[in-house]
Amino acid sequence: ILDRGDVPNTLDAQGHEGFADSLDVAVAEGLVVREGGSNTGGGESRVGGWRAGRGSGAAHTGGQTYRFHHDQIQLAAYQLIPPIDREAFHLKIGRALWKLSSPDELEEFLFVVVDQLHRGRSLIIGSEEKTAFAGLCLMAGRSAMAMGAFLPAKTYLNAGI
Repeated sequence: ILDRGDVPNTLDAQGHEGFADSLDVAVAEGLVVREGGSNTGGGESRVGGWRAGRGSGAAHTGGQTYRFHHDQIQLAAYQLIPPIDREAFHLKIGRALWKLSSPDELEEFLFVVVDQLHRGRSLIIGSEEKTAFAGLCLMAGRSAMAMGAFLPAKTYLNAGI
């Protein structure tokens, strides 16, 4: 949906206007569906003026919800990111969600944040960030165990080692 040059703007606080413009173009092309109404119910979190729906592939802003018209369009959009850039893309998303989330949001969306960071973990170089990531993995592992999800818990705990 977005040109590679626009991708960094989607993650920067200053880039919301450009992201909204790109969403309008995607709606006009039929790639993305705009759903009206204020949608602030469960499963969403406001992060830097945007809300993310848990596992829905949707973006929410200004009382509007945007989602891909079809999961194959979402997959095609993802495949436009060159494979060599995908780790950095996931790491940037994970860092942005982590940085912009309140403690309550981080707790609610811990698995999303850790999954994004995990997909870019080989690019984490600083020891402070590695230690903080290990702490997040421990939190995610404990949370997964508390829910009885032992296989994901093992994955999260191993990722933090």
